[in-house]
Amino acid sequence: MDGEHVELQIQVIETTNNPIDTIMRYHSTCVMNIITFDAAYSFYPIATFEDRSALKIPGSRHRPDVLSKYIKRGWRVHTVFGPKDLAQPYESPFLPNVTRWVGDRHCWTVPLDTSGVKLRTALSPSSEQFSWDPSTQNGWTMLTKPSTRASLRIPEMDVNLIATTVFRYNYIVPSESLSLAIRDWANSQGKLYHEIVTRSNWTWFDAEIPRFRILSVVDSEMRAGTELVGRAPRSARNSDHLQLYPAILLVSLEFVARAKEILTIFSMIKHSESVVHNSGISSLVLGECALGRWVNPIRPGHDILTPVMEKTAPFNDPWNKTCLLLL
Repeated sequence: MDGEHVELQIQVIETTNNPIDTIMRYHSTCVMNIITFDAAYSFYPIATFEDRSALKIPGSRHRPDVLSKYIKRGWRVHTVFGPKDLAQPYESPFLPNVTRWVGDRHCWTVPLDTSGVKLRTALSPSSEQFSWDPSTQNGWTMLTKPSTRASLRIPEMDVNLIATTVFRYNYIVPSESLSLAIRDWANSQGKLYHEIVTRSNWTWFDAEIPRFRILSVVDSEMRAGTELVGRAPRSARNSDHLQLYPAILLVSLEFVARAKEILTIFSMIKHSESVVHNSGISSLVLGECALGRWVNPIRPGHDILTPVMEKTAPFNDPWNKTCLLLL
């Protein structure tokens, strides 16, 4: 650095379980940022990089004076949720009670150059190959927990560890119901493989994790009527080298039936039109539903039977037969 010697300190921490689980139990949100082999992720980018604020996570094993380092560096540390956080959770940089996943649209995702990087091979001859980093298949929810004072709410990280012998890696998921569904399925698979083959010949089923979470993610987002908007800091959203969401989700036929049921609530299927949500970057194509752009959020409590409509594609548009969700 211009000839000046700068000494940097690197801390190496070994985790007994899932590294993301450990990060979720750290002292505050401003350190919840990770780098994988193909991307860097900030879990609370608006708070961390734009507002320069952080939320203290109760129960952390870190000493209180650890936070002083970040306060001296310019972060404002909050101990409880503010009124706006609770009234408008999707507008809050801390997203209370919102289902989260590593790399979701609320994250700031910076892709890294992977030229020359050899992709992950199949974990065994009978295992399905996957190219994603296991860190990206982890989720959590920051719950609002009553404080000792009834009028205040403090954060509590809701994470559910999945560690079974049919997954090569372990994962955390943001709901107990999803974790139970995965465990029940894994137990059934495990009984079969433990009886007929040795560990060296096991099939690892990690590639199933995204298929379990897709129903949870889409169902919760559609029911909440959330706005679909990239969460990178405003100063970075127009940068050419950043790959901001939408992300493409190809859905199964079983989900199509469920999604039609959900979307009918918003009068999307019958009219071949789409609800207008608040992002302008996301589209929906499903069965006979026309290609639509999400522009205005529909919040719980609004009249969902008469949403604002916008016809954006003809009924016979070739996309109409594609089962595709663009988040």
